[in-house]
Formats: sequence, structure tokens, C-alpha cells
Amino acid sequence: MRLDTGFFMTESQALYRKLGFAYTSAYHPVPDDLKDQLVFMQLKL
Repeated sequence: MRLDTGFFMTESQALYRKLGFAYTSAYHPVPDDLKDQLVFMQLKL
């Protein structure tokens, strides 16, 4: 399972990490102006 969230959403990222998600690279094309604003995570099911 993959997801993306805003880099500023630290509480969401903490929840996802608690649920077992890990940081990963982008899994779809991201416009240059958004690359620094998104965080990508995934969980192996």
C-alpha cells in the first residue's frame, strides 16, 4: 500500500510510521514544484 502526504503533516507521518509505513521514493510522476512538498510512504501487505 502506498500513500503520499504533505511534508508539513508530521502528525500524519508519525501515525503512518506507527502503523508500519516506511518512507519511499515517489511512485508516480510529480511536478517539480511539488517535489519538495510531498512525502511518499509504503507498507508491504
